[in-house]
Amino acid sequence: MKKVWIPAIILLLVLASLGVAQALWSQNLTTNVTTSTGAWSTTLNLDPTAASDKTGVLHNFNTTELAKLAADDGQRYTTVNSWSYSYDDMNHYLEFKFSPGMTAGSIDSVNLNFIWTPGLKITNAKLRISGDKGSTWQDYNMGFTGGSENTVSLNLKSSPYNIYSYTKVNNLVIRFEATSYSSGTGRTTAHDWVQVDVVYH
Repeated sequence: MKKVWIPAIILLLVLASLGVAQALWSQNLTTNVTTSTGAWSTTLNLDPTAASDKTGVLHNFNTTELAKLAADDGQRYTTVNSWSYSYDDMNHYLEFKFSPGMTAGSIDSVNLNFIWTPGLKITNAKLRISGDKGSTWQDYNMGFTGGSENTVSLNLKSSPYNIYSYTKVNNLVIRFEATSYSSGTGRTTAHDWVQVDVVYH
């Protein structure tokens, strides 16, 4: 009887230990996949790929002028003409467009970095945000110190801007507008850095 049962018992113990090992290995593999997937994200740092200055006759930025907007490095683009006494949303603005080329993804955050210097006679300034290529706009009125560099960091995913999908990121257009006193120097603005940072997964 001993010769029959002892090998059988040993076989059962071996099979049981293999089953436990297999279960532990499967649990560990599942945990690794979940952790890896949860940590995955991509960041896009979007500089303007096209821009225009409509402070007077329409001027499209050339590559050298676009490069001045791509970094916080003190290289500034100054508006061709002075700003008017009052806002003219249809005819008086700087416009910035981007080329994200997103085809999918869930948006985690969209943040605008905007560094500029107003002339001493600038009286008001605002940013205009559109997620539908300019069909509708949401305004952000900026406080500033004349004659000094000013920095704006703006969360574009939140209300009222609502750039919360990859389609809206692809269709993003940003405009800058200002007003000034009606005469004299110091009525232009200089622009150092315009960048939109998009994090998605």
